[in-house]
Amino acid sequence: MISFIAAMDREALPLAEKMKKKQIIKENKKTFYRGEIFGKEAVIAVSGIGKVNAALTAQIIINKYSPDYMINFGAVGGLDGSISALSYYCVHESCQYDFDLSDVDDVERGYIQDYDKVFFPSEIKGAEFLQKVRLATADKFTHKTRDVKTVLKMGCKICDMEGAAISQVCFSSSLPLYIIKGVSDVYGSGIQYEQFRNNLNCVVKGFPDIIEKIIKNK
Repeated sequence: MISFIAAMDREALPLAEKMKKKQIIKENKKTFYRGEIFGKEAVIAVSGIGKVNAALTAQIIINKYSPDYMINFGAVGGLDGSISALSYYCVHESCQYDFDLSDVDDVERGYIQDYDKVFFPSEIKGAEFLQKVRLATADKFTHKTRDVKTVLKMGCKICDMEGAAISQVCFSSSLPLYIIKGVSDVYGSGIQYEQFRNNLNCVVKGFPDIIEKIIKNK
């Protein structure tokens, strides 16, 4: 069993359209597509936007479907000139940059005591054809200069609102996780929200081919 998780229907549908013997299941106000894809039994979940939605959905998948591994995919923002719009990346580490206890405990931004970590690892085997990056996750659209500087200082080149939360859940359950992201907008290259709206449909169309290649290479 392979599990997939995306934040929005628009991100999930190009992959769900390739699913055979498809069932649509509603649970905890989330949508799950269950069937076969690329010759494998699979479930595709639409979590909704944000870290709580993402973590809740990831845990439902783990509890109900007991997958062999999970793939989180979706659109992200790029934060410097080394990142290109409409390109795809494999995340090898991710953090929650809005989780900040530094003023209280004198620890690094993103540090989570229960795990003694700032960054959670994710899988790259089978996705070596994609460039590796670090991902920063927060419950906000990262476009202000102050936030971008913070994330770049942490060594992250892309940002989203779900990935690191899913990574923490999967790490807690010892479940292998791939995080595959397509860039819809880049800081400093125009108005980010307009880039996001203009590029999202193009970005999401590329995920099925990339995911199929990863599954075959794994």
